[in-house]
Amino acid sequence: MDKNIKSPFSLPLASRRFIAAKTDPARHAHAQRITTTFSDITTTTITDSNCLLPKGFIAKVNNRGPVSPTGTDSNTPARSYAQNFDALTRRLNQSFPVGNNPWLTFTKVPTCVRWQFT
Repeated sequence: MDKNIKSPFSLPLASRRFIAAKTDPARHAHAQRITTTFSDITTTTITDSNCLLPKGFIAKVNNRGPVSPTGTDSNTPARSYAQNFDALTRRLNQSFPVGNNPWLTFTKVPTCVRWQFT
């Protein structure tokens, strides 16, 4: 094994996170409002779908525009919510003005990273 490459490591918090990127990376004008309200929108959307999974979420918006809810239950991975990604994306795009730069469909965040040093 190359000594400049570290083996992959798990990102446990990432396993509970999913993300919706913007069509064109740009911070949303209402990022703070999204951060404070989207976890409730996520919970409502999942409840409306009769999903029995835990419904606690923390939402973040990074400076390039992606929205990333993270489940608060450490035993429930993001992939469990995958059947709700389309509905969540619709609610996100309907709840906040997007113009011609909508969010793309939610996806799971990668949970394994390989670091390479040169």
